[in-house]
Amino acid sequence: MTKEELITKIREIHKQEKFRLDAYFFCGFPSGAPNEKLLNACGAYLDALDNGQPTQEAAAGLVAQLETTANSKPTIADVNNILNNLDSIKEILEHKNLL
Repeated sequence: MTKEELITKIREIHKQEKFRLDAYFFCGFPSGAPNEKLLNACGAYLDALDNGQPTQEAAAGLVAQLETTANSKPTIADVNNILNNLDSIKEILEHKNLL
């Protein structure tokens, strides 16, 4: 796993959570409950990365939120959700030292 691959996974999670949030506000819950904290943590890391700023603080916040998300029990609606990104989260956490 390379840092670029991890960044791609973070971008995918960010895009999925943004879609969930938009779908929640426009349509109700058809895509599962949005995780705004995860969306914000991914966004902060990606913003710092894209702006050439130090990412250590943003990475620490992202890792903390990824761990919280990975350790939370999914609701029944999230178990069969096509946007379930738990595998990507676990993979990022396995290689968090690259962030």
